[in-house]
Amino acid sequence: MPNKEKIWFLKEGSTFNPKASEVKDELFLKNVFFDPRDLMQVKYEMLRKVEKEDVEVKEAVHLFGMSRQYYYKIKTAFDREGVAGLLPGKRGPRHPFKLTDAIVGFINKMVKEEPSTTNQRIAERIETEFNVTVNPRTIQRMRKGQKKRKGTK
Repeated sequence: MPNKEKIWFLKEGSTFNPKASEVKDELFLKNVFFDPRDLMQVKYEMLRKVEKEDVEVKEAVHLFGMSRQYYYKIKTAFDREGVAGLLPGKRGPRHPFKLTDAIVGFINKMVKEEPSTTNQRIAERIETEFNVTVNPRTIQRMRKGQKKRKGTK
């Protein structure tokens, strides 16, 4: 019976391999230590197989249920960051993409002219001036980040 707790942790940590049934490597089929549901382990073993056992990339990706593009992506991450490079990256945008330089300048100008203005009011003015909807919380985070960079809290 599969360990439900382990599966829960793998899913919670975004390291559950949804293609576990496609892993055909002998280690994963014959040894309980090797778990095809553990994406970190599958990635590492695929890289190791190519690097240390001189298996061709084409064969390795077939054995581990991956694509060649995915292999090269994780190889690059592993070479750059070590095992940490195999961890799943944070999903979603890396920065508030709606806050263009023009909008950030507008926010800074508003705050300078009206220091007590609320983020809600700023968001309303941005929508009027730029026809862009920005969440007041996004503005709050941006302003907080600017204060930290200036050395104040």
